Amino acid sequence: MNPGTASISGPLALGSRGPGVKTLQETLNRLLPAFHLQVDGAFGMKTDAAVRAFQQSRGLVRDGIVGPRTAAALDLRYAAMAPLPSPNPPSRTQLPNETPILPGVSVDGNAISQLVEAVVQGLAAIHSKVLGIFNALEEMPDFALNEIRSLLSGPLQAAISALREAGRLAQATPAAAANILATAIRSAFQKMIAALQGVLGVIRRLPDLLGLSGIVDKIQSIIVKVQRAVETVIDTILRTLSGAGNSVAQAVSTILSVLRGAAAAI
Repeated sequence: MNPGTASISGPLALGSRGPGVKTLQETLNRLLPAFHLQVDGAFGMKTDAAVRAFQQSRGLVRDGIVGPRTAAALDLRYAAMAPLPSPNPPSRTQLPNETPILPGVSVDGNAISQLVEAVVQGLAAIHSKVLGIFNALEEMPDFALNEIRSLLSGPLQAAISALREAGRLAQATPAAAANILATAIRSAFQKMIAALQGVLGVIRRLPDLLGLSGIVDKIQSIIVKVQRAVETVIDTILRTLSGAGNSVAQAVSTILSVLRGAAAAI
């Protein structure tokens, strides 16, 4: 590929697929070799991260969307795609930072619901595992146990509500489905991580009379696993909805396995 001669049709964003994405990935590998992108034509989380890093390096809006300005900065010729016909058009105007439906991408409402519920169940499993270990400590001070329950339960309920609302919005606004789901999942994971970090703060204020140092290590391990899991979960969902991944049932199994595995240390 010679710089300045390759072309793409866009905009391209999270969830996009096709030869234009391959061209983008090849270009990013040349300009940002540290990302080691797989040139597979699927715009997943690693491609999104590379695009955002490139945009930041060039002073562009860091939105992960390859439009005419980002394409020009990449030295790629750009052609805007014609709007795709849809039997169920969105009820509102598409916003500039939303991901369009691209060829090969199918947004299925039932699939979205199942995938969102898998994330909900996975986060709930982590919550249950962590809370269970403290409930089992008979000598745990009541004030500390109550604080831990509050730290875990409040953010979890907020995350669940936000995820389900995002699922409904993604079904109603298919043009923005990829961005809606990715944003909601990131936010939910951040809430869970913040809650776990809050639990660590409570433990560290207590005298180590209950073997709590070992629990600290386990919770720190869970935080690391949850931080890593977010990329896998989002990529699994986007690839499944685009038809590039496994079936919905297999994706649900993967999500649950990853999130339940995060709490396996306890």
